[in-house]
Amino acid sequence: IDIHLWPIDRGMFECSLSIIIKLNTQTTYEQFIIYSLPLIREYLSDIIGVNIRLVHIYTFVLKNQQQIELLIAIIRYPSRLRPLRYIHKKSTL
Repeated sequence: IDIHLWPIDRGMFECSLSIIIKLNTQTTYEQFIIYSLPLIREYLSDIIGVNIRLVHIYTFVLKNQQQIELLIAIIRYPSRLRPLRYIHKKSTL
């Protein structure tokens, strides 16, 4: 498992994307975290067209036995010279 600890800044929190995932009845919460989170991150980076390092799943909440909500922040323009900008619902991809 590859885990990175990042501080959550205000911009990240304000531009979060919320995704609700329906769990397979045969999948445990632990299996989802270990096997599915990396795949979801990879799929999102492919769909949006950004490097996987720019996709941050920073929290997940078990909504009920069948659903998990993910809060995701995706960096739009990485730059060392400017503050980070995140993709949000008003962004054009």
